[in-house]
Amino acid sequence: MLSIETAEIICKITFSQPALADVYPAFVLRSVFGYYLRRMHCVTHDTDCSVCVFRKTCAYARVFESIIDKNTPVLPGRDKASHPFRIIADAKPGITLQSLTARIQFFGSGIDYIPHTIFALREAGKTGLFRARIPYTLSVFAGNDVPIEHGDTIELDAIPRTTHHVTTDTVTRNKTYTVQCKTPVRFRHNGKHSDDFLASDFLTACIRRVQTLAGLYGTAQVRDGTTDHNDIQADITNRQLRWIDYTRYSVRQQTAIKLGGVVGSFTVSGPAPAYLWQALETCSYIGTGKNTSFGFGDIMVTEE
Repeated sequence: MLSIETAEIICKITFSQPALADVYPAFVLRSVFGYYLRRMHCVTHDTDCSVCVFRKTCAYARVFESIIDKNTPVLPGRDKASHPFRIIADAKPGITLQSLTARIQFFGSGIDYIPHTIFALREAGKTGLFRARIPYTLSVFAGNDVPIEHGDTIELDAIPRTTHHVTTDTVTRNKTYTVQCKTPVRFRHNGKHSDDFLASDFLTACIRRVQTLAGLYGTAQVRDGTTDHNDIQADITNRQLRWIDYTRYSVRQQTAIKLGGVVGSFTVSGPAPAYLWQALETCSYIGTGKNTSFGFGDIMVTEE
């Protein structure tokens, strides 16, 4: 059984004047979130997070750097994990905004850092977003549009929590789903990112996402047979996809880079193990593919 607990906040940003979104809004939200989270919590300043003595207790290191031991079973050999949050803000770049609504979802232990996130984004509002640095005010709501912040008090109990489960049922089921890629979805097919992927590639990306998050931030008890994903005979039809690239500035690489994925819709149908269909359904709630913390991988799934 794979299990992941999630919680979500809705951030409503109101700009002091119309703001030109010169980059994909999720990119800039992630950037200022990380910057102010570090400014709020880093006590050593010049020390690399990977060797910092506070790395296991610092909110910035835990949430934004997500440092793990290289012997962590779910990601052996890696020293950084998938982040315990994702951002969903699908406003397009190039438009002028008076306001912006973003959903931020947290996984497992990441839920504990909701107050840190709210305070970091509130601080970011003082200096503003986008190239023009337009200041903004922040209002935060639970999923039912109930305000959860009252001054410096945050009503965490008002935020609904949901636990998603994927069983180890390997019985083949013949199903059909329509998948809408609401924000760019990216994962590797034959060693590269492409819109020309197979149903097996997509379903494998979904179960990998669930296994990774459950292993890091939930519970993962996977028996033999749910890690090979060989018995996938489903196909993709009605492919109405296009690849789009967004440009972001990488502080670490000191250069502008392109980050892209597929948007649109497709149908995946045919025989596949039941746990893979469950993983697909779960990913409609937790996102799928790479770079979900940048606003990518938000999908809507409908069973036909």
